[in-house]
Amino acid sequence: MQFSLVIIILIIAINNFVESFSSSSSSSSSSSSSSSSSSSSSSSSSSSSSSQQCFYKGSDGFKGATYDFINSAYNANYMNPITGELDQMTFYEAGLFSADFINGQVFYQYRRNENSNWEEGKLIAFKSNGTQYFLDSLVGGNCSVGKIDPETQFTIPPLDLISQGTMGGINVDFLEYPQTNNYTTNTLIVNSDNCYFMSSNCHNTPSYQPGYSLMTYYNFINEPDSQLFQLPQQCWNLESTASPNQKYSKSISNIFPFSQKY
Repeated sequence: MQFSLVIIILIIAINNFVESFSSSSSSSSSSSSSSSSSSSSSSSSSSSSSSQQCFYKGSDGFKGATYDFINSAYNANYMNPITGELDQMTFYEAGLFSADFINGQVFYQYRRNENSNWEEGKLIAFKSNGTQYFLDSLVGGNCSVGKIDPETQFTIPPLDLISQGTMGGINVDFLEYPQTNNYTTNTLIVNSDNCYFMSSNCHNTPSYQPGYSLMTYYNFINEPDSQLFQLPQQCWNLESTASPNQKYSKSISNIFPFSQKY
């Protein structure tokens, strides 16, 4: 993209020079001044387009995010917080997500197909009391409650700009998460103009069997939905439990990369 901008600027400069050369000396002087101003403006635009605007300070300055998503994974590495072992998963998942970066709240609901079996659920987590609530159904359902690692972050860490390009006709930035483990690498693709999430991908590192997950974001809103953080009645006054059949999909630290410790 940067190379294309340089070529466009060069063509404009050449055309201005030819027109200037064919004009009278006074017109040439005026055209030269105009060309210089245009070239300077184009150069400034090129420099601006190549600078990182999104999440270079992490989620500082952002209230939160709410979006629908579709996630497809093949042999993707996930750490199971119950067993402390690395699992490799192949699944299809769709759901709704909302995060409040300022107050440390997360809502996550999903329907997942893994090994031809469907499962669904909701998770609501609060950093203030280190607690996550899980519902085993999208409608009603039983509620269980568990603790969250106190070091778990509910914000986006500072991301590095690794490339720029387009998705359709939209300019996008390719941002890389800091490396927090030795088994995955994570990249987030955002709209360069407003920092809205477009897509993200996670790949297993070369020391493991090949695997990946690809997530696409829809109906993105750059703020949390406070209504989603309201606990249903069946989650009131529950004591923390550590159910042996609790799956890693219920752990906030494994939902999305920016929920990990860093």
